[in-house]
Amino acid sequence: MRLVEFRRLLNDDNALRAQFEVEHGQVLKFTVQLECRFLEGDDFTPVIRYDTSHGFAHCDRLHPYEKATKINPVHARLQ
Repeated sequence: MRLVEFRRLLNDDNALRAQFEVEHGQVLKFTVQLECRFLEGDDFTPVIRYDTSHGFAHCDRLHPYEKATKINPVHARLQ
């Protein structure tokens, strides 16, 4: 199994982070996350994440001061 990770700055206040576990050319697990910096000098905060952490593809909307919102929906279950 091969782990592919990268982070790309989109501009000074927004970044994209991605991680994929790949085996024989097939993605087994993934995480793709948008991170934003709200105030100059602050750390980046995750705000939206697509991943397969519960065995199926879904989206989490992350709120800095509230509970995260989970959106189930990428239709195919991953095995």
